[in-house]
Amino acid sequence: MPGASAFRALPGSHYTLVLASVRDPAALDELIQAFAAQPGQLYLLKLGMPDGDWYSLCWSDFADLDAARAARASLPAEAPIRSGWPRRIDLLQKELAR
Repeated sequence: MPGASAFRALPGSHYTLVLASVRDPAALDELIQAFAAQPGQLYLLKLGMPDGDWYSLCWSDFADLDAARAARASLPAEAPIRSGWPRRIDLLQKELAR
């Protein structure tokens, strides 16, 4: 699964969906399996935060906020998503750079 280097190559003006943010990346296994059949790319990002490392699972990139929201609405209701909020890619890229 692509990580930070592939994510850094995405257009910063685009949006992604943050499906979950957890301390233990193993907690994302079920979600990763649930998205195996979905179109688009998953990215696992390790973010160093003031309170320690967090792992965010992001899904795809979308040209604008409306496209990201529409993609979120199209996901299966049973997908074990913990958040699913759209975020601008450049904001996450800046967090990766810290």
